[in-house]
Amino acid sequence: MDPELQLIMSRGDVLADAVIGDVQHMSPTVRAMLHEGLRNGSATVPNAPESMLALLRSAEAACAAVDRDAIVRAAEIYCVVNPLWMSLSQMPGVLAHVYAHPRIASTLVQSGRLLEDRASRRLQETLLWNLQLLKPEGIAVGSPAYVHTLQVRLLHATVRHRMCSQGYDVAVHGIPIDQRETVRTLLGFFVVGVRSLQSLGFTFDESQLLDIASLWQQVGVLVGVEGALLDHMKTFAQAAELLELIDCDAADPGEESQLLVRASLIAQSTRLSHVMRLPDDVMLMLEQSLVRMFHGGTLADKLGVEQNWTSALLPMLTDANRFRWQHACSDNSRWQTSVSQSQQAIRDFEASLVGPAEYQHT
Repeated sequence: MDPELQLIMSRGDVLADAVIGDVQHMSPTVRAMLHEGLRNGSATVPNAPESMLALLRSAEAACAAVDRDAIVRAAEIYCVVNPLWMSLSQMPGVLAHVYAHPRIASTLVQSGRLLEDRASRRLQETLLWNLQLLKPEGIAVGSPAYVHTLQVRLLHATVRHRMCSQGYDVAVHGIPIDQRETVRTLLGFFVVGVRSLQSLGFTFDESQLLDIASLWQQVGVLVGVEGALLDHMKTFAQAAELLELIDCDAADPGEESQLLVRASLIAQSTRLSHVMRLPDDVMLMLEQSLVRMFHGGTLADKLGVEQNWTSALLPMLTDANRFRWQHACSDNSRWQTSVSQSQQAIRDFEASLVGPAEYQHT
C-alpha cells in the first residue's frame, strides 16, 4: 500500500474526537446544543463550542455538495431488494466480514458490545441505522439518515476516548477504530453487501452500482472517512480494490471473531425465524450456509461456521429473487410498489424497537 495512504489509515477522526473531548466536560445545556445542531443545523446553535460547530459545518457542506438524486435512487434500489433480504445479507455477509478482522473483533469485545444477551439488540440497532439510509428524504441535513450516521460517528469517537483513557496502549496497538477500521466497515456495507446481494440473485447494472457508490461515499463523509480515502471508492470497482488492499495483510480471525459471529448468527436467526416461517435451528443453519456462500469455505471454517444441508435451498431462493428483481426492473409500477412496501416495513421495524439505540446516547 502507498505509504501516504498507509499513514492516513492509521489516523482517527479529528473533528469527532474534538467534540467528544469537549462533551466530557459539558453541561446538559451544551449537550442539548449538540442534539439541536444535528437535527436543525449549525445555524441554530451559534453559541455552541467551536469543535461542535466545526463538525456540523463540515457535515452540512458535504450534504450541500452531494448528488441527492443518485442517493435517492440508491435507496430505492435497496428498497426493491427489501428489508428482509437486506437483513439476510447483513449478518452472514457484511458483519461476518467485519468481525473476521481480529483487531475489530477485539475492539468490539473490549467495548462489551454484541456478546451474550446484547447481541440481538446490537444487530437491530445496526439494521435500524442501515434502514435510515433508505428513507425518501435521503441524507439531507436533519434527516434521520444524517442524524443517525453522525451519532454513529460520535459513538466511535466515544469508544476511542474511553479505551484510551482506560489504559489502551496506542503505541502498541494503534488508535482504536482508526481510518482503516472505519473504511473496512464502510466497504463491508458497500462492497461485501453488494456482492452478497448479487449472489442472492439481485443483478445490479452499472448505473445502479454508481448510484449505490454515491450513497456509500456520502455515508463515508458523514461517518468521518478522510477525503483521500473516499477518492478511492467513487465506483464499485475502485472500492473493491481498496478493500482488497486493506484485507490483503489482515491476520486470520481468532476466537473473538468466532464468538462475535456465533452470537450474532444465533441472535439474528432467532429474530428472523418467524419471518421465514422456519424453526430457530433451521434458520440458524440457513444463516450459516449463507456465510459459506458469501465468503467461501476457507474463511467460514476459520470463523467456525460449519457446512450443513440447508445449502441445498440456496439455489431456489436465489432463482426466486432473480425472477422478482428482473420483473421489478422491467415494470415501473412493480418497482414503485416494492419501494412503498419496504418503506412501510421500515416504519414497522422502527415501531417495534423499544428505546433509543446505544449510538443515540452521545
